[in-house]
Amino acid sequence: MTFKLFQLIFIALTCSLLAAQDNLAWVDQQIAAIQPKRAGISDTKISGIASPIKYQELQEDNADSDSTKSPIVHTELAEPIKPLKVVAILNNSALIDGQWLKVSDTVRGHKIKMINSDNVLLQSSNKKLKLFIKEKNDKIKIQIN
Repeated sequence: MTFKLFQLIFIALTCSLLAAQDNLAWVDQQIAAIQPKRAGISDTKISGIASPIKYQELQEDNADSDSTKSPIVHTELAEPIKPLKVVAILNNSALIDGQWLKVSDTVRGHKIKMINSDNVLLQSSNKKLKLFIKEKNDKIKIQIN
């Protein structure tokens, strides 16, 4: 008895699924009927569209070239400027960029205003720099005979 009941339920579910599929197909047909036709752009219209990418032709660097052409500018990359570095301070002198300098000397456009025990104050026309010794070393002993 339970097996026949199971078969009957199975048949009923299968029929309802088949009917639902037919209903869904009808809905798809109705939607397709009211949708506007889609048309792509023709190849002639596509070929007539201007490219958004601009290309510039390189010109030969000739002395006899036409004066109406734009000149080619040759640029060379400059070496990066190394930062100013105080290596040592001794009495009233500071070792900056391999040179022993004193107050009122100039290094790379900066005038030395003050030399302290662990820093040097520099001034240019528009800014002040304070350079510090990276590490203070108290172990260095200087003997004068």
